[in-house]
Amino acid sequence: MAVCCSKRAWSAGTVLVQAAPNEAETWRLPALADRPTAACAPWSAGPTSPHRTPPRASTGSRRRDHAAKPDIAGGCFEPWATQIERFAAETPALCKLSGLANETGPGWDARRLQPYVDHLLQHVGPMRLMWGSDWPVLNLAGDYLQWHAASDTLLASQSVEAQAAIRGTNAANFYGIK
Repeated sequence: MAVCCSKRAWSAGTVLVQAAPNEAETWRLPALADRPTAACAPWSAGPTSPHRTPPRASTGSRRRDHAAKPDIAGGCFEPWATQIERFAAETPALCKLSGLANETGPGWDARRLQPYVDHLLQHVGPMRLMWGSDWPVLNLAGDYLQWHAASDTLLASQSVEAQAAIRGTNAANFYGIK
């Protein structure tokens, strides 16, 4: 896989809200949060863009959405892989296993996503991954049934317990659902 300077690169310690359709909505979301702000890759692009990072979240549980948005379509494994390693080592945050289909684009398959999921499993670990569908945005590159089936393949190397944690238990614990 290629090493490139991804437009989606994030810096260690940056906490961002789920990307909203526009800047105003993105800035509004942290004010509405009654729990620690969820983390994900920013909506603004480019390392040359001014830093427009919403305020830091309060201490406590956090998550990084869409597997930190690797540039799969661009064939970039780095710098995402190194940044995920750092994220996993330096934070207790969870990471959502979602959004990878749209980061790849139409025509994606489990084979193309496997190196990214394997890296997440190795460094973040199954107890800190939460499966997500990314629906309805997923419909831009596939559909729910396709992503669900691909996830079965992507997680096949994991124990039944690890798969259950990724597919539901971790999210239930994170969101306080009994």
